[in-house]
Amino acid sequence: MKQEKEIETVTKAQKESIEQTKKENISSLDTESNSQPTDDKKDFIIQLDPGHGGKQIGAEHLKTHTAEKDVNLKIALYLKEALEEYENVKVYLTREDDSDIDLEKRVPMAVANHANILISLHNNGKGTIADYTNGATVLVQRGALHKDNSLISQELGCYILKALSDIGIENQGLMFRVAQNDTHYSNGELCDYYSIIRNCEKQNIPGILIEHTFLDNEKDFNTYIATDEKIKALARADALGIASYYKFEKKQGKEKLITLKNYTEKITLITTDYSKDNVYKEKTYFSDKEKETLESTENSSTQFKSIGHRGLGNQFPGNSALSFEEAGKAGLYAAEADLRMTSDGVLCLSHEDNLTENTNKKGLIEKKPWFYVKEAVIDKDTYGHEGEKICSFDDYLDICKKYHMVALVDIKWHNDSITMIKKAYEMAKKKGMENQLIWQAPYSMRDCLKTIKKLDPNARMWYLIAKEVTKERIEMANKLGCEAINAHIIDKNSVKLVHDAGLKLGYYPDDDDPKQMDTKSSIAYYSKLGVDYIMQKELIK
Repeated sequence: MKQEKEIETVTKAQKESIEQTKKENISSLDTESNSQPTDDKKDFIIQLDPGHGGKQIGAEHLKTHTAEKDVNLKIALYLKEALEEYENVKVYLTREDDSDIDLEKRVPMAVANHANILISLHNNGKGTIADYTNGATVLVQRGALHKDNSLISQELGCYILKALSDIGIENQGLMFRVAQNDTHYSNGELCDYYSIIRNCEKQNIPGILIEHTFLDNEKDFNTYIATDEKIKALARADALGIASYYKFEKKQGKEKLITLKNYTEKITLITTDYSKDNVYKEKTYFSDKEKETLESTENSSTQFKSIGHRGLGNQFPGNSALSFEEAGKAGLYAAEADLRMTSDGVLCLSHEDNLTENTNKKGLIEKKPWFYVKEAVIDKDTYGHEGEKICSFDDYLDICKKYHMVALVDIKWHNDSITMIKKAYEMAKKKGMENQLIWQAPYSMRDCLKTIKKLDPNARMWYLIAKEVTKERIEMANKLGCEAINAHIIDKNSVKLVHDAGLKLGYYPDDDDPKQMDTKSSIAYYSKLGVDYIMQKELIK
């Protein structure tokens, strides 16, 4: 058998094949992003982004000194050739040589070219964020701003991973990674970590980042990267996955495309630089159930943000660490908790002020020291969970930070509430979480909200209303500097009044009203009313 040619630099023929693309790509950067494309409207436009370039070499295979930037470019060139074998497909590249392209300029290229999708091409290297050292993963959008783009990126990622696994590359699943520097999108949601994914979300374009192999894994390198032919096979697997998802047709001949149905994929949520903090789950795509869910979402008049009531207080003991952990794993926007303070000044969480009402201990929390309160076991819930103890405010903040959940702090009465609030604010500030908190209180606790506003003029505050939403109560919320009202008596008129006043509206179920339960129908009802937040006591699937 003829020996395969070892990996080399980009060939002259490949450079010539993209010369026209180069000219178009450069000129298109001066085009307004909202202008109409001049190309045939039937064209499906793909922006390929070969990762790194120039001084940014990326990962490296040390034995052969093969740089990731060169491998990424060769994949892009082969992938462009393969994709343009399909009808009405046009492909642009962010770079066609060893150029050092600024990360912030790559997504604008896709926007200027009116791309339907941006695909960033990479290879991996061993590090601390993943608990594996071989195989492929696809980074996708979380959908903080655009849920539809997130679904496209996830589904396309499934097809590409399936195509890569069919040629033998181990499938490590889809990946979300959130920002670790407390940066947020315009709607307050935490940003995606990687520039390509983050800027795709901002520019409202679907985008993915493929990590094909680990260059520093000998088996991965020798099997899939070591020669041009192997890289070409890898790129053609990408092309098959893309074509299968979008149902492209070949210009010449026919091709058997991949079909996925009831396809389960692993999803990893990266929250820190260390794999021990990763959160894992599985999701089934392309199922009839998913189709029904999508149709239901399309029929709703608004996309609300879900808040866990005392964590997920119907499924797990409310205000327990377990309840908050499960809310975080479920990916909820926020977890609501009830703030209390013990006799020795320790902050903890409990809806009830008297331990007798829901634990195995007795006495008022504010009259008991923490060493006594922390041993209080919360009553077994309806699902049979038992043995959970009252959670400290410190642990609650750590859980919210871990899952990047907003901490919605419901301020409960204390004979020294101002001291309690100041302690809570300082604790959050030391953890760098002052921007990750929402403070909530009713009219009777308005002095606490005023105190918070003095401590931090930019603090997020909600006005809690247990009665009807009236103009007078809306005016009070505005006067206190609140951004939203949280209420459980809501109708179309109250939604309009709140929104007309420039505030947002949240709904929370009344504990004493059996009609206000966490059912799909009630959530659909309040969603259609147009509320911005819905508090849930349990996870509705």
